Amino acid sequence: MTRFFAAFAFPALAVLALACSDSGDDDSQQPTGTDESTTTPILSEGASAFEGAIEWIAYQAIAGRGEILRLVHPDGTEDHQIAAGAPGEHETPDWSPDGKTIVFQTRNLEHEPLFVYDLASDSFEQLFECTDTCLGDDEPAFSPDGKTVMFMRAVGPLVNDIPTDCGLWVGDIETREITQLTSNEQCNREYDPRWSPDGTQITYSRADESTDPATGSVYVAMADGTGAVALTEASLLAGGADWSPNGEWIVYSTCFRGDLGDCGDSNLFRVHPDGTGVEQLTGFTGEDRARQARYSPDGEWIIFRKEGHNSASLQAIPAEGGDPVPVGGISLPAHPDWQPAE
Repeated sequence: MTRFFAAFAFPALAVLALACSDSGDDDSQQPTGTDESTTTPILSEGASAFEGAIEWIAYQAIAGRGEILRLVHPDGTEDHQIAAGAPGEHETPDWSPDGKTIVFQTRNLEHEPLFVYDLASDSFEQLFECTDTCLGDDEPAFSPDGKTVMFMRAVGPLVNDIPTDCGLWVGDIETREITQLTSNEQCNREYDPRWSPDGTQITYSRADESTDPATGSVYVAMADGTGAVALTEASLLAGGADWSPNGEWIVYSTCFRGDLGDCGDSNLFRVHPDGTGVEQLTGFTGEDRARQARYSPDGEWIIFRKEGHNSASLQAIPAEGGDPVPVGGISLPAHPDWQPAE
């Protein structure tokens, strides 16, 4: 089915105007491409910063049949699709800590479960059962030990096109057993959950659409979902957070839900997990926006999606801030995630 979440404009799916309109982009403006093609790299002026890097960057792209997943080296070489035979559309990739597998969400299915892709065998399988009242699982994140995956699950029935409940869940990779952490009536839920490097805490964001303009904050909670504390001012509508590999910083973007109206400039900031030491990392204004930030595995870089007028690209900045450099030389990507070294 076409995901009911269109009504809430899930920010996890920033390249689609209906199913994911956090960027406010118009889907009709975006070109389509072939699903299985391996593209010729378009090396950008910043490619030399990553020349010869052998790690992969997984990202979400739009193609003729909808959203797909691709891999590309940071210098733009060997760009190609993965998991082409998996059902539905494929979004929000997240690497396992050993860099061998990728978990991702699906779209446009009756039920929309998570799948996991194995890099070595080029194979995929469904991760957790999603039937009956399970409407779909979103925004998966591997735990630091690679044994569990945290995700958001929407549960039916729908009431006025809104799920009965949306909450954070954790599933065991080996046993496939799942446990609910949080519960949110009418899908007033957590976005973009991420683990702390030691696995004892999580970070996520939450938006309040009842205010005008909308507000939202980045939170830190214990790994079981309890003890949530806001790190950012609600007026910033901050979200899309990620934890640095050394555990000292959380990076986030302001105005992470652009579909909720004029919320000002969208830039990357970082803050310590206790809420101190806020630092601005980018200086975009107007239509230029920085979203969907992820740390490189060594913590030296932050990769993100830079959005402009009917455009988007992958860029990176040093972890302490600085001038952005293009990554990959690809157009209209979303939700990048950098492969950990084996």
